[in-house]
Amino acid sequence: MSVLEARDLVAGYRHARRPPAAVVTVEHLVAPAGHLIAVLGPNGTGKSTLLRTLVGAQPPIAGTVILDGAPLHQLDRLERARRIAVVLTDRIDPGWLTVGDVVSLGRHPHTDWRGLLRDSDIAVARAAADRLGIAALWGRPFAELSDGQRQRALVARALAQEPTVLVLDEPTAFLDVAGRIELTIALADLADDGLAVIVATHDLDLALSHAGRVWLVNDGAVVDRSPEHLLSTGELTRAFSDGTVEVDMRTGVVRARLRAGQPVIVRGHDLDSLLVRRMVTRLGATVAEPEEADAEAWNISRVDGAWTLTMPGGAHECAGFDELSSCLRTELAATRR
Repeated sequence: MSVLEARDLVAGYRHARRPPAAVVTVEHLVAPAGHLIAVLGPNGTGKSTLLRTLVGAQPPIAGTVILDGAPLHQLDRLERARRIAVVLTDRIDPGWLTVGDVVSLGRHPHTDWRGLLRDSDIAVARAAADRLGIAALWGRPFAELSDGQRQRALVARALAQEPTVLVLDEPTAFLDVAGRIELTIALADLADDGLAVIVATHDLDLALSHAGRVWLVNDGAVVDRSPEHLLSTGELTRAFSDGTVEVDMRTGVVRARLRAGQPVIVRGHDLDSLLVRRMVTRLGATVAEPEEADAEAWNISRVDGAWTLTMPGGAHECAGFDELSSCLRTELAATRR
Protein backbone atom coordinates (compact mmCIF):
# COMPACT_ATOMS: atom_id res chain seq x y z
CA MET A 1 0.00 0.00 0.00
CA SER A 2 1.38 3.41 -0.96
CA VAL A 3 1.51 5.90 1.90
CA LEU A 4 3.13 8.84 0.12
CA GLU A 5 2.75 9.47 -3.59
CA ALA A 6 3.78 12.22 -6.01
CA ARG A 7 2.15 12.78 -9.39
CA ASP A 8 3.43 15.13 -12.11
CA LEU A 9 5.39 16.93 -9.41
CA VAL A 10 7.72 19.84 -10.12
CA ALA A 11 9.80 20.76 -7.07
CA GLY A 12 11.67 24.05 -7.00
CA TYR A 13 11.43 27.66 -5.97
CA ARG A 14 9.03 30.48 -6.69
CA HIS A 15 10.27 34.06 -7.11
CA ALA A 16 8.30 37.28 -6.87
CA ARG A 17 9.73 38.86 -10.03
CA ARG A 18 11.05 35.85 -11.96
CA PRO A 19 9.53 32.68 -13.36
CA PRO A 20 9.59 29.65 -11.02
CA ALA A 21 12.87 27.73 -10.98
CA ALA A 22 12.29 23.99 -11.34
CA VAL A 23 14.86 21.74 -9.64
CA VAL A 24 13.36 18.23 -9.82
CA THR A 25 10.56 16.87 -12.00
CA VAL A 26 8.71 13.69 -11.00
CA GLU A 27 6.19 11.90 -13.20
CA HIS A 28 5.15 9.34 -10.59
CA LEU A 29 6.81 8.39 -7.33
CA VAL A 30 5.50 6.05 -4.63
CA ALA A 31 6.66 5.38 -1.06
CA PRO A 32 5.02 2.12 0.06
CA ALA A 33 4.45 1.14 3.68
CA GLY A 34 7.11 -1.21 5.03
CA HIS A 35 9.90 0.03 2.78
CA LEU A 36 13.19 1.79 3.47
CA ILE A 37 13.80 4.13 0.53
CA ALA A 38 17.22 5.72 0.02
CA VAL A 39 17.36 9.04 -1.82
CA LEU A 40 20.74 9.17 -3.56
CA GLY A 41 22.44 11.54 -5.96
CA PRO A 42 25.33 13.99 -6.31
CA ASN A 43 25.37 17.22 -4.33
CA GLY A 44 23.17 19.97 -5.70
CA THR A 45 20.82 17.74 -7.66
CA GLY A 46 17.76 18.53 -5.52
CA LYS A 47 17.45 15.74 -2.95
CA SER A 48 16.62 18.12 -0.11
CA THR A 49 14.32 20.19 -2.33
CA LEU A 50 12.42 17.04 -3.25
CA LEU A 51 12.05 15.99 0.40
CA ARG A 52 10.91 19.44 1.52
CA THR A 53 8.24 19.41 -1.18
CA LEU A 54 7.08 15.89 -0.32
CA VAL A 55 6.58 16.78 3.36
CA GLY A 56 4.88 20.11 2.62
CA ALA A 57 7.68 22.35 3.88
CA GLN A 58 7.60 24.17 0.54
CA PRO A 59 4.83 24.22 -2.06
CA PRO A 60 5.33 22.45 -5.39
CA ILE A 61 5.57 24.50 -8.57
CA ALA A 62 3.19 21.99 -10.13
CA GLY A 63 1.70 18.58 -9.44
CA THR A 64 0.29 16.84 -6.42
CA VAL A 65 1.60 15.08 -3.31
CA ILE A 66 -0.82 12.51 -1.86
CA LEU A 67 -0.56 11.36 1.75
CA ASP A 68 -2.63 8.40 2.93
CA GLY A 69 -4.97 8.89 -0.03
CA ALA A 70 -5.55 12.63 0.53
CA PRO A 71 -3.91 15.57 -1.32
CA LEU A 72 -1.26 16.98 1.00
CA HIS A 73 -2.30 20.59 0.43
CA GLN A 74 -5.78 19.81 1.78
CA LEU A 75 -4.43 18.67 5.15
CA ASP A 76 -3.81 21.26 7.86
CA ARG A 77 -0.45 21.48 9.63
CA LEU A 78 -1.65 19.46 12.62
CA GLU A 79 -2.93 16.61 10.47
CA ARG A 80 0.33 16.54 8.52
CA ALA A 81 2.31 16.37 11.75
CA ARG A 82 0.30 13.34 12.81
CA ARG A 83 1.15 11.51 9.61
CA ILE A 84 4.62 12.71 8.57
CA ALA A 85 7.62 12.94 10.90
CA VAL A 86 10.78 14.69 9.72
CA VAL A 87 14.36 14.51 11.05
CA LEU A 88 16.76 17.09 9.61
CA THR A 89 20.54 17.50 9.90
CA ASP A 90 20.19 20.82 11.76
CA ARG A 91 21.81 20.69 15.18
CA ILE A 92 19.38 21.74 17.90
CA ASP A 93 20.01 23.51 21.19
CA PRO A 94 17.54 21.99 23.68
CA GLY A 95 18.78 24.04 26.62
CA TRP A 96 18.15 22.08 29.83
CA LEU A 97 15.72 19.58 28.31
CA THR A 98 16.27 15.92 29.11
CA VAL A 99 16.14 13.10 26.59
CA GLY A 100 12.63 12.30 27.83
CA ASP A 101 11.57 15.91 27.26
CA VAL A 102 12.89 15.91 23.68
CA VAL A 103 11.32 12.57 22.77
CA SER A 104 8.02 13.61 24.34
CA LEU A 105 7.87 16.67 22.06
CA GLY A 106 6.81 14.23 19.37
CA ARG A 107 3.48 13.81 21.14
CA HIS A 108 2.36 17.44 20.79
CA PRO A 109 0.45 16.93 17.51
CA HIS A 110 -1.76 14.59 19.55
CA THR A 111 -2.37 16.85 22.57
CA ASP A 112 -4.98 19.56 23.10
CA TRP A 113 -4.41 23.32 22.81
CA ARG A 114 -2.70 23.37 26.22
CA GLY A 115 -0.08 20.88 25.12
CA LEU A 116 -0.38 18.82 28.28
CA LEU A 117 0.92 15.27 28.09
CA ARG A 118 -1.29 12.47 29.36
CA ASP A 119 0.02 9.23 30.82
CA SER A 120 -0.74 7.57 27.49
CA ASP A 121 1.44 10.14 25.69
CA ILE A 122 4.34 9.48 28.04
CA ALA A 123 3.91 5.74 27.48
CA VAL A 124 4.12 6.21 23.68
CA ALA A 125 7.22 8.41 24.03
CA ARG A 126 8.91 5.91 26.35
CA ALA A 127 8.12 3.09 23.91
CA ALA A 128 9.72 5.11 21.10
CA ALA A 129 12.84 5.68 23.21
CA ASP A 130 12.99 1.98 23.98
CA ARG A 131 12.56 1.15 20.29
CA LEU A 132 15.63 3.26 19.47
CA GLY A 133 17.67 1.82 22.34
CA ILE A 134 17.87 4.98 24.47
CA ALA A 135 15.36 4.19 27.24
CA ALA A 136 18.18 4.19 29.80
CA LEU A 137 18.99 7.81 28.86
CA TRP A 138 15.46 9.11 29.57
CA GLY A 139 16.40 11.43 32.43
CA ARG A 140 19.79 12.49 31.08
CA PRO A 141 20.31 16.05 29.77
CA PHE A 142 20.10 16.02 25.97
CA ALA A 143 23.11 18.36 25.75
CA GLU A 144 25.35 15.68 27.30
CA LEU A 145 24.64 13.06 24.64
CA SER A 146 27.05 11.90 21.96
CA ASP A 147 26.18 12.61 18.32
CA GLY A 148 24.92 9.07 17.85
CA GLN A 149 22.73 9.22 20.95
CA ARG A 150 21.36 12.63 19.91
CA GLN A 151 20.36 11.33 16.52
CA ARG A 152 18.64 8.31 18.03
CA ALA A 153 16.74 10.61 20.39
CA LEU A 154 15.59 12.76 17.46
CA VAL A 155 14.43 9.68 15.56
CA ALA A 156 12.62 8.54 18.72
CA ARG A 157 10.93 11.95 18.91
CA ALA A 158 9.77 11.51 15.32
CA LEU A 159 8.60 7.97 16.06
CA ALA A 160 6.60 9.25 19.05
CA GLN A 161 4.44 11.17 16.56
CA GLU A 162 3.16 7.75 15.41
CA PRO A 163 3.52 8.74 11.74
CA THR A 164 2.88 6.65 8.67
CA VAL A 165 5.88 8.25 6.92
CA LEU A 166 9.30 8.98 8.43
CA VAL A 167 11.54 11.30 6.38
CA LEU A 168 15.19 11.90 7.25
CA ASP A 169 17.70 14.20 5.55
CA GLU A 170 21.30 13.02 6.04
CA PRO A 171 20.66 11.41 9.45
CA THR A 172 24.17 9.89 9.62
CA ALA A 173 26.08 13.04 8.64
CA PHE A 174 27.79 13.59 12.01
CA LEU A 175 28.13 9.96 13.12
CA ASP A 176 31.13 7.66 13.26
CA VAL A 177 31.19 4.37 11.37
CA ALA A 178 29.55 2.35 14.16
CA GLY A 179 26.90 5.02 14.66
CA ARG A 180 26.06 5.14 10.95
CA ILE A 181 25.66 1.38 10.78
CA GLU A 182 23.57 1.16 13.97
CA LEU A 183 21.21 3.96 12.92
CA THR A 184 20.78 2.56 9.41
CA ILE A 185 19.87 -0.86 10.83
CA ALA A 186 17.43 0.81 13.26
CA LEU A 187 15.73 2.61 10.35
CA ALA A 188 15.53 -0.62 8.35
CA ASP A 189 13.89 -2.27 11.38
CA LEU A 190 11.31 0.54 11.59
CA ALA A 191 10.49 -0.03 7.92
CA ASP A 192 10.08 -3.75 8.63
CA ASP A 193 7.55 -2.76 11.29
CA GLY A 194 5.39 -1.11 8.62
CA LEU A 195 6.61 2.48 8.33
CA ALA A 196 7.47 4.12 5.02
CA VAL A 197 11.00 5.39 5.75
CA ILE A 198 12.60 7.83 3.28
CA VAL A 199 16.27 8.70 3.84
CA ALA A 200 18.42 11.13 1.86
CA THR A 201 22.02 10.06 2.38
CA HIS A 202 25.55 10.07 1.01
CA ASP A 203 26.35 6.71 2.65
CA LEU A 204 26.05 4.77 -0.61
CA ASP A 205 27.27 1.42 0.69
CA LEU A 206 24.92 1.44 3.68
CA ALA A 207 21.99 2.60 1.58
CA LEU A 208 22.52 -0.05 -1.07
CA SER A 209 22.91 -2.74 1.60
CA HIS A 210 19.68 -1.97 3.48
CA ALA A 211 17.27 -0.02 1.27
CA GLY A 212 14.53 -1.85 -0.59
CA ARG A 213 14.15 0.96 -3.14
CA VAL A 214 16.38 3.81 -4.32
CA TRP A 215 15.25 7.18 -5.60
CA LEU A 216 18.20 8.34 -7.70
CA VAL A 217 18.04 12.10 -8.18
CA ASN A 218 20.10 13.41 -11.09
CA ASP A 219 19.78 15.80 -14.03
CA GLY A 220 16.50 17.20 -12.74
CA ALA A 221 14.71 13.84 -12.65
CA VAL A 222 14.15 10.94 -10.26
CA VAL A 223 14.64 7.25 -11.08
CA ASP A 224 12.86 4.78 -8.77
CA ARG A 225 14.58 1.39 -8.92
CA SER A 226 15.83 -1.46 -6.80
CA PRO A 227 19.49 -1.17 -5.67
CA GLU A 228 20.35 -4.21 -7.76
CA HIS A 229 18.94 -2.62 -10.92
CA LEU A 230 20.96 0.55 -10.43
CA LEU A 231 24.14 -1.44 -9.82
CA SER A 232 23.72 -3.83 -12.74
CA THR A 233 22.84 -1.15 -15.29
CA GLY A 234 25.55 1.27 -14.20
CA GLU A 235 23.01 4.05 -13.60
CA LEU A 236 24.42 4.77 -10.16
CA THR A 237 27.97 5.17 -11.47
CA ARG A 238 26.79 7.36 -14.34
CA ALA A 239 24.94 9.63 -11.93
CA PHE A 240 28.29 10.57 -10.42
CA SER A 241 29.49 11.63 -13.83
CA ASP A 242 32.64 13.40 -12.66
CA GLY A 243 34.22 9.94 -12.61
CA THR A 244 35.06 9.88 -8.91
CA VAL A 245 33.26 6.63 -8.04
CA GLU A 246 32.73 3.20 -9.46
CA VAL A 247 30.98 0.03 -8.35
CA ASP A 248 32.87 -3.20 -7.78
CA MET A 249 30.46 -5.59 -9.46
CA ARG A 250 31.93 -8.59 -7.58
CA THR A 251 31.08 -7.12 -4.17
CA GLY A 252 28.58 -4.32 -4.87
CA VAL A 253 30.83 -1.90 -2.96
CA VAL A 254 30.89 1.71 -4.12
CA ARG A 255 34.43 3.05 -4.03
CA ALA A 256 36.71 5.71 -5.44
CA ARG A 257 37.47 5.10 -9.10
CA LEU A 258 40.79 3.35 -9.41
CA ARG A 259 43.37 3.93 -12.10
CA ALA A 260 44.42 0.87 -14.08
CA GLY A 261 47.64 -0.61 -12.70
CA GLN A 262 49.70 -3.76 -12.70
CA PRO A 263 47.31 -6.76 -12.93
CA VAL A 264 47.55 -9.05 -9.90
CA ILE A 265 45.73 -12.38 -9.49
CA VAL A 266 44.83 -13.17 -5.87
CA ARG A 267 44.19 -16.87 -5.41
CA GLY A 268 41.46 -17.78 -2.94
CA HIS A 269 38.19 -16.26 -1.79
CA ASP A 270 38.35 -16.57 1.99
CA LEU A 271 38.46 -13.51 4.24
CA ASP A 272 42.26 -13.20 4.17
CA SER A 273 42.26 -13.36 0.37
CA LEU A 274 39.60 -10.66 0.22
CA LEU A 275 41.75 -8.49 2.46
CA VAL A 276 44.70 -9.02 0.11
CA ARG A 277 42.50 -7.96 -2.83
CA ARG A 278 41.76 -4.78 -0.91
CA MET A 279 45.49 -4.32 -0.32
CA VAL A 280 46.23 -4.72 -4.01
CA THR A 281 43.79 -1.99 -5.05
CA ARG A 282 44.91 0.30 -2.19
CA LEU A 283 48.49 0.10 -3.43
CA GLY A 284 47.48 1.06 -6.97
CA ALA A 285 47.46 -2.31 -8.73
CA THR A 286 44.45 -3.97 -10.37
CA VAL A 287 42.89 -7.20 -9.15
CA ALA A 288 42.55 -9.51 -12.16
CA GLU A 289 40.68 -12.77 -12.52
CA PRO A 290 42.69 -15.76 -13.84
CA GLU A 291 40.64 -16.02 -17.03
CA GLU A 292 41.14 -12.31 -17.75
CA ALA A 293 44.86 -12.04 -17.02
CA ASP A 294 47.75 -12.22 -19.47
CA ALA A 295 51.26 -13.56 -19.01
CA GLU A 296 52.43 -10.32 -17.37
CA ALA A 297 50.04 -10.66 -14.43
CA TRP A 298 51.46 -11.26 -10.98
CA ASN A 299 50.11 -13.98 -8.69
CA ILE A 300 49.54 -13.95 -4.94
CA SER A 301 48.77 -17.26 -3.28
CA ARG A 302 49.01 -18.69 0.24
CA VAL A 303 50.50 -21.96 1.38
CA ASP A 304 50.76 -23.00 5.05
CA GLY A 305 49.94 -19.50 6.25
CA ALA A 306 52.64 -17.76 4.17
CA TRP A 307 51.94 -15.56 1.14
CA THR A 308 53.85 -15.98 -2.12
CA LEU A 309 54.09 -13.13 -4.62
CA THR A 310 55.05 -14.61 -7.99
CA MET A 311 56.14 -12.40 -10.90
CA PRO A 312 57.72 -13.14 -14.26
CA GLY A 313 61.33 -13.75 -13.33
CA GLY A 314 61.00 -14.36 -9.60
CA ALA A 315 58.99 -14.88 -6.42
CA HIS A 316 58.88 -13.58 -2.84
CA GLU A 317 57.84 -15.46 0.29
CA CYS A 318 56.02 -13.22 2.78
CA ALA A 319 55.22 -14.24 6.35
CA GLY A 320 52.10 -12.09 6.82
CA PHE A 321 50.07 -9.09 5.70
CA ASP A 322 52.67 -6.49 6.72
CA GLU A 323 55.50 -8.24 4.90
CA LEU A 324 53.34 -8.84 1.81
CA SER A 325 52.29 -5.18 1.78
CA SER A 326 55.90 -4.00 2.00
CA CYS A 327 57.04 -6.38 -0.74
CA LEU A 328 54.16 -5.52 -3.04
CA ARG A 329 54.72 -1.79 -2.53
CA THR A 330 58.42 -2.13 -3.39
CA GLU A 331 57.81 -4.16 -6.54
CA LEU A 332 55.05 -1.84 -7.76
CA ALA A 333 57.29 1.18 -7.20
CA ALA A 334 59.97 -0.50 -9.30
CA THR A 335 57.56 -0.87 -12.24
CA ARG A 336 56.82 2.88 -12.18
CA ARG A 337 60.43 4.00 -12.41
